[in-house]
Order: sequence, then structure tokens, then C-alpha cells
Amino acid sequence: MTRNILDEIGQTPIVPLQQIGRGLPVPIYVKCEHLNPGGSVKDRIALAIVEDAEKRGTLKPGMTIIEATAGNTGMGLALVAAARGYKLVCVMPKKDERRQAARIGARGGAGAGDAERGAESSAQFSTGCGAIGKRRGLVFGRSIQESGQCTHS
Repeated sequence: MTRNILDEIGQTPIVPLQQIGRGLPVPIYVKCEHLNPGGSVKDRIALAIVEDAEKRGTLKPGMTIIEATAGNTGMGLALVAAARGYKLVCVMPKKDERRQAARIGARGGAGAGDAERGAESSAQFSTGCGAIGKRRGLVFGRSIQESGQCTHS
């Protein structure tokens, strides 16, 4: 039995690729990261980002995490934020807003589409995310570098 859902992140099966590896001198395996608790291949990255920000003291209890995402990073962050007691706001492009906002919301996050931020380009998208961050919390953003290592791009 697991005490915390976050303990299960990364504990996904490693499966041999029997057909693709046939005839090769070495076996080929895949790690099924899509079977993480949040259903996202980015659950592990989201946990690393949050743990690093907590360790450095830039993310503290009561803060809101803001992420410019329309994909799996937002899904992973929603799980981690909910488990750690943080609020999460994901700023996403209008084209992805409805589908991803519903999925992220089901995991405890909130979506703020570009209708609110007016983001038409990636620069505006990042600027909109930063504007929310100044008002409400810590912005992670794209191509994040945490402790000198790129953990997300």
C-alpha cells in the first residue's frame, strides 16, 4: 500500500519489445511512463520541478503554481500540486483550452486560456503567464532550468 500517490510516480512497468527486438543481439525494453498515477509521461518531471522549487525555497505553502502549458506537463503538475496542497493555474492556447482545461481541472488545477491573457504568440503566451505569476504565484514556464539541469522543455 502506498502512503502518498506521489510515491508511485516513476514506478511504471518496463516491458520487453518482443517483436521489434526479434533477431537483435540485445533485448529492447520500454518504460511505460504513461502509466504514472496522473496518466502523464511528465509526472516525473512535474514532481522534480516542484521538489526542487520547494528545496530552494522559491515555492512555499499557500503559493500558486502557474504554468504555460497545454499538454502533459500541466497534467503532471495538477497531480503534484493537488497532492502537495498548492493551487495550480495553467495558461494555455485557445485551441487547447477546453479539452485540456477539463482534464487539468479533474486533477485539481485551473485553466486560464488566452482569451483572458490575449496570447497570440509564444512571447505573448509567456508574458501572459508572467503577468498572472506576478499577481498570484510562482511561474515555472517552458525550458525550465532547475538547479543547473534542464528538467523540462
